[in-house]
Amino acid sequence: MKPPIYANAVGFLNEHYIATIFNLTRNHSGIDLKNESIGIEVKSRGAKHTYQVTIHAEQIPRFPIENPSLELFWCILFYNANQPSSTIENMQQIEQSIIKRTAYFLPWAWMNTQPIRETPKEKYVYLHQKQIPTEEYFSTHLRGKGTLHVPKESSLEKMLTAPQPEVKEYFLDKT
Repeated sequence: MKPPIYANAVGFLNEHYIATIFNLTRNHSGIDLKNESIGIEVKSRGAKHTYQVTIHAEQIPRFPIENPSLELFWCILFYNANQPSSTIENMQQIEQSIIKRTAYFLPWAWMNTQPIRETPKEKYVYLHQKQIPTEEYFSTHLRGKGTLHVPKESSLEKMLTAPQPEVKEYFLDKT
């Protein structure tokens, strides 16, 4: 799979992973994921390449204006895959190749503490994993192939620790 196609596909799968955990829907313009109370912008990067993500600086003030009733978070997600993108042919193979996800959730306003870098065309925040708060800031939860670090006493932590309703599986009788 060509690298730009792979990057878009793996980004979609990482958003789907987060959306499923928090019962969010994918938004096709604006913030990536949301429901009636929270919104999450997901930035993901393969850990093999670098532990740095790029954030368009214009998103920082824009998304709160577009979503005034939502509590907003950044999700900085690093993933490890056991197969190079050049050997992958479809979405299922991408998901199977992802062996680990590590996601850090930060309150929206936290990004205002980061320096904005200006390029000739746009402004960005380049966020390295070393800039993310220490482990003491987070409550850690394991979900599937991933580790989620959410701010302590946040609405995300409440969602992850709330009792889950029993899920019943129903099978159709093919006879």
